[in-house]
Amino acid sequence: MFIESVKSTMVVAVLFCIIFPSAYATERVSVAGDTIRGIYMIENLRHGSYLKSEDMVGSGHASLLLSSGASSEYHFWQFEYRPDLAYRLRNMNTGKAIQAESGKRTGIIPVVLDSIKKSNMSCQFWRFVPMGKDLYRISNIAGDMTLTAVQKDPNGHIGIFLMPWMNKDEQKWKLVNIRENSAM
Repeated sequence: MFIESVKSTMVVAVLFCIIFPSAYATERVSVAGDTIRGIYMIENLRHGSYLKSEDMVGSGHASLLLSSGASSEYHFWQFEYRPDLAYRLRNMNTGKAIQAESGKRTGIIPVVLDSIKKSNMSCQFWRFVPMGKDLYRISNIAGDMTLTAVQKDPNGHIGIFLMPWMNKDEQKWKLVNIRENSAM
């Protein structure tokens, strides 16, 4: 009886958070009090490298990876705020947004760069959950999967994927402010 009561309470709590996302937004307060402003590099705690867009070939998707090389606009991300405390991350070099690859909602999900979607598709919006010491968990709002740096091959290439939260350093990110942008 007690177990069934706990299960029912958990289901109600999850449904409440889905229907009223602003009701639990206090855990999602970000840089500068309530919103992230400016242009940032995004550093992975485990690898000490920065999120970078690959060179774009044609008009299709581009991959994301980590790079410890010199900073450039491939490493710079502009935060586009949405009132539900979600952000679209636009790469300053390509003008494209970080997006969870569509169609898959479980397991390991590839993360790519794609054109800005005018419909505000959830696959392009992210929540920054504070983890302490200027660290964040970055989760896609479509399914609450977490941005994760994963070694792709024996040559040390590190790809970016969405995975379930495991509280690992590969899933913790630091924002490095490049310049304030008061027009955002």
